Amino acid sequence: MTVVLALVYGYIPFFIVPLFSTLDRIDPLLLKAARDLGCSSLSAFWHVTLPLSRPGLLTASAITALPMFGDYYTNTLVSGSPTSTMIANKIEFYLLGGTPQGTRGVTRAAAVGAEHGGDGVLPDLQPASRGRVA
Repeated sequence: MTVVLALVYGYIPFFIVPLFSTLDRIDPLLLKAARDLGCSSLSAFWHVTLPLSRPGLLTASAITALPMFGDYYTNTLVSGSPTSTMIANKIEFYLLGGTPQGTRGVTRAAAVGAEHGGDGVLPDLQPASRGRVA
């Protein structure tokens, strides 16, 4: 359950932004017209807002689901349990030829990062020269 909550927390902005932009483009006069024609708030949502927001819902679902299927390390980092698996972990296991890699890749990346000490990552902190350059 913790892994699912972490995934939802991490990917909810990818869902909200396209959905918000779709809902923002719906003309409020359409909802007012539905209310004037006798629809309740729920009925106006069901018959006006939901059909007009369907493209945004589909886009938001695709933008959220596709990267989530490739999220291999959230399960390992959050749960810490070797018995809990998600579909991305199974895909990674079979793509690597059935050999579990564990956290070797993360350890290797941390070691390389420590070895280089942020070369090229940090800006040059030399003070700018105040005199004229001839």
